[in-house]
Amino acid sequence: MDVEYGVFEDGECFYDRLHGEAGRRIGEGIAQEMREDPEGEGHVYEVTVICQSHPSRPRHSCPECTA
Repeated sequence: MDVEYGVFEDGECFYDRLHGEAGRRIGEGIAQEMREDPEGEGHVYEVTVICQSHPSRPRHSCPECTA
């Protein structure tokens, strides 16, 4: 099974269902566009693996799974 990536804005997933390496690259492009948008100024955009148990959270920092 491919890894699923998501694009997160300030820790909240706003774009998901990006599978595998190709999905990660698409997510990086989306995140870069958001960073360059004047409305995105001051926000943190991250592309990372989605938690399988809690799809709205990044796997590496899901508070329920990392506890």
